[in-house]
Amino acid sequence: MIDMPEEKRKNLKILVVDDESQVLEVLQSLLEAEGFMTRGAVSGAAALETVCSFLPHIVFLDIKMPEMDGIECLKKIREMAPETVVVMVSGMATLDMAKQSLRYGAFDYIEKPFNFEHIREVIRQISVTHFIDIL
Repeated sequence: MIDMPEEKRKNLKILVVDDESQVLEVLQSLLEAEGFMTRGAVSGAAALETVCSFLPHIVFLDIKMPEMDGIECLKKIREMAPETVVVMVSGMATLDMAKQSLRYGAFDYIEKPFNFEHIREVIRQISVTHFIDIL
């Protein structure tokens, strides 16, 4: 469990975006088990719609997706919801992708297969640096 008050966990909204439904379901289930409100999206277009309707605090965003890749989606999220923190996720990571993600405003970059302890730590860091007054 993430060392965060229960009320803060319950109010933290997280969007998981991945075109691989199994990855999406596993990460979303793990986050829900931690007590977070979550939504899932299987494409960049669906992610943008969900950002508008759900107003997530954090987005875990896959880089390699058909139609709209994660970098393009990241740019649009930064325009639409600059306060939303985006963490990029990829199984086909390159150093260039990681640098590009950070350059366009991603908070962090996580490689698949991900370690859930690392994801917990990233959420804890985000909650300390970004959401002290919000939640």
